[in-house]
Amino acid sequence: FLGEMGDHLGPYVQGIEPIGRNSWIYRGNWKLWHENFRDNYHPEFTHRSIHDMTPHYADRGGNWGIEGGHSVLQWVSEGPNMRTYAKSLQRHSKVEFPEAGMPVPLYFTADGNVIEVPQEVLAVFPNLDVQPGPKDKGRGMKAGYIQTVTPVGVDRARVEITVYSSVDDDARTRRAALENMADTQGSWGKISCDDTEAAYRCQLGIRGQGTHFNIFTRGVEPGNGGAHAQGRDEYSQRSFYRAYYDYLQLQQ
Repeated sequence: FLGEMGDHLGPYVQGIEPIGRNSWIYRGNWKLWHENFRDNYHPEFTHRSIHDMTPHYADRGGNWGIEGGHSVLQWVSEGPNMRTYAKSLQRHSKVEFPEAGMPVPLYFTADGNVIEVPQEVLAVFPNLDVQPGPKDKGRGMKAGYIQTVTPVGVDRARVEITVYSSVDDDARTRRAALENMADTQGSWGKISCDDTEAAYRCQLGIRGQGTHFNIFTRGVEPGNGGAHAQGRDEYSQRSFYRAYYDYLQLQQ
């Protein structure tokens, strides 16, 4: 079933275990969540926090549409600039952030230079998404989350997030991972709450009568993309809908 996707997924799921869960229901079709996790352009205008910290995060990367409806998005970006993020928070909230003085990159070399680390989002057909964070992390350095989306109606779906950590992580590291994921990916978090709102607005748009089609035309080269494809291409969405269409044909 996984096919080529197994090679992409395998390194991320070795030596991990669940450490926490969160779930909620949003007012939108279940497929909207997967469209969201299979594109690499929505964060630039949907997530203010990402835009302020890493405005060019999707300029480099890859986009794989994998047979069977699976996909991989990859991007390479500079470390987050916490100074610009703090300024934006202060401007919109009117709350001062005196500790936000210097940019805080994700990784450093021995001589103090910033390491730009690829990150990936993996989607397994039909309703499983994995966001493991920076690529090629060793044991004791893994933390991320797995989410499933289950339809509970035409315009309702349940998101279930499982936070995981390395089996080698101590209690302090696990608590930090849980707090970070809750702060960003929980139903109240800085990122997932934006996606929930976006899904609701897209559901309203689906009810419109202007058009019966959603056009996925980013990435004009034929095939399934790859490392040469742009992070903002749509090979990943097209892979999902090709598989979805095939399953619909089997039901007729």
